[in-house]
Amino acid sequence: MLPGFGTQTVSPFPNPPEYATAYTSDRIDNGSAPPPPHALTEFKVFGEEYRLGDDVIAPLKDANVEELYKNKNNWKEEMKKLNRSAICAFFDLVEILIRAPDHPLREEKMIDLHTIFINMHHLINEFRPVQARDSVRILQERQIEELGEICDNFRSYLADGKEVIEDQFKLVTGKLPPPPQPSELSKVRLQDGWKIGVVGAEGTLYAGEVFTLQFTFGPQYPFNSPEVMFVGDTIPAHPHIYSNGHICLSILSDDWTPALSVQSVCLSILSMLSSSKEKKHPIDDAIYVRTCNKNPSKTRWWFHVNSLRVAIVGEGVIGLSTATAILDLAAKENVTAPILSRHIAGLFRIDSGSEINKKYGYDTFEKLATLWREYGGLSGVQLVSGHILSDSKPRLDSQRVAYGNLVYNYRDLTEPELFGPTSLFDLPRNTTTHGIHYTAYTSEGLRFCPFLKKELMAKGVRFIQRKIENLEDLGAEFDVVVNAAGLYGGVLAGDDAGNMTPIRGVLIRVDAPWQKHFLYRDFSTITIPVIDSVYMGTVKQEGAYGPPNVTFNDIQDITSRYVKLQPSFKRVHMLSSFVGYRPGRKQVRVEKQLREAYGMKKFTVVHNYGHGGNGFTLGYGSAVHAARLVLDLPLDDYKGIIPDPLPVNTTIGEWVHVLDD
Repeated sequence: MLPGFGTQTVSPFPNPPEYATAYTSDRIDNGSAPPPPHALTEFKVFGEEYRLGDDVIAPLKDANVEELYKNKNNWKEEMKKLNRSAICAFFDLVEILIRAPDHPLREEKMIDLHTIFINMHHLINEFRPVQARDSVRILQERQIEELGEICDNFRSYLADGKEVIEDQFKLVTGKLPPPPQPSELSKVRLQDGWKIGVVGAEGTLYAGEVFTLQFTFGPQYPFNSPEVMFVGDTIPAHPHIYSNGHICLSILSDDWTPALSVQSVCLSILSMLSSSKEKKHPIDDAIYVRTCNKNPSKTRWWFHVNSLRVAIVGEGVIGLSTATAILDLAAKENVTAPILSRHIAGLFRIDSGSEINKKYGYDTFEKLATLWREYGGLSGVQLVSGHILSDSKPRLDSQRVAYGNLVYNYRDLTEPELFGPTSLFDLPRNTTTHGIHYTAYTSEGLRFCPFLKKELMAKGVRFIQRKIENLEDLGAEFDVVVNAAGLYGGVLAGDDAGNMTPIRGVLIRVDAPWQKHFLYRDFSTITIPVIDSVYMGTVKQEGAYGPPNVTFNDIQDITSRYVKLQPSFKRVHMLSSFVGYRPGRKQVRVEKQLREAYGMKKFTVVHNYGHGGNGFTLGYGSAVHAARLVLDLPLDDYKGIIPDPLPVNTTIGEWVHVLDD
């Protein structure tokens, strides 16, 4: 303890001085309150003087300061780069101060540090709205203006819609047809809700027919929709109305808003009745009435128009590609678009050179090229060149047969490229290694699949998380069910589980920004560069299952093999790792079957699974084939190349269990 000082309590965050006690009413009245503290009107930031009200976070170019960060959206990576630059500049400055303190480079390094810190300050404040008050205020004002325009447009649309409906049905406030019940029931809130009479409009299938609607209002009304259903002895036969009175209407579920009134609901139901072209209940009426909840608001409705209803099982690259292909073909062939419901990197390379795989590969390559031209890396697709090495010349020749005329710049590597002093590889001359070079597309699953999903959602495709025990469950609700369930596809199909084999694969994502080419060695030791990292692998264990995590043995096996090929990878940092089970099958299954849902309703099943490790390479091509089956389009391009189906096999084979470390 320092002499003259007693025990003290020190707080790292002391409370501010209690200025309020100096400005009580008594002290102000008797004049003993001190004058208010003098507010500073000037302050400094990084040596620059500012006054209150000045724009401190002004654009760097206005202050003649170089902007060192480019991608503001990826601010974390940019901040890491600035931190590294600051550390390097600081070490350089320290070395100059040690070796030659008066060297002119000292001032240069100090200016560099000053510039780096200003950039860090601006980058931080761009993503801290508490400090960037002006930016937030401007954004909020802009949002208020945009929302105001939206509200004005919405009011205009509502007025136009109301006018059209009133003209069509001759309905205005206070002129609704009389209900079949006493008029008091239409106006008085009863314990069980309201009952309102509805009369079919003239000139429609329901002209003059009288029905009763029951409205039940829950405690959360109007924030939640009321329960609305037809009751009584007469239920209208309509494609969106079930025989128990439940109504499939979007404004009573997902599209409900508190702005909707009882009258607007009645008008919507009348409009729905008037537009019907046939008097019959939905095709799944018998199953729904038997299994539904008594409360119609508890039902998860699928809203559709008079078009094909398609459910796709599986949200992987195959399921997403199939949904994309269906909508692409619907637009191209000028057919009615169906109603659809519903992380790894892949290099374009075809394992099997069968004619059907070549067709699938060509269609996929064409789609990837389109995405690359239109969206670039935003779609997860990247154009890269690279090499495949192998001691087996026949195996490399099979690559030429499978896709050599499809990819760009396919050729054999020369001996100097393989073994010379300028070779890219660390290969001894006494080996019999051969190699090929080509340029193609990679598709990074972590970006590619979310991109496809976002595009599909923008086109109205709905994604639902739901446990599916068998395809018949969906067949009761949909016209077509697409089985794109990957490894589980054989089990879900009910006739193919024994033909499916899991292929355990492992990829390690590393930070190796210098690696711009893909590299394969015997198809098991690989690197694939993607947008901002490199994938290194792999492990291929057929008929194996085990831990969902990557084991220590996996990492040791992959890194030891690849480092022999490229010693520079001793110094890479592992960012993450993935384990996946590829859906192995002797051939991709793209087939169409007609089935019955519990003996009540016929529906179509289209299978699209079993791609093994070629999901990204063959996915869109097989999806186009499946989409043609879904839409019942001609299959002229597939004549003579579709393989014979594998025999029915429902017995799951013995799989090897991989133990965790």
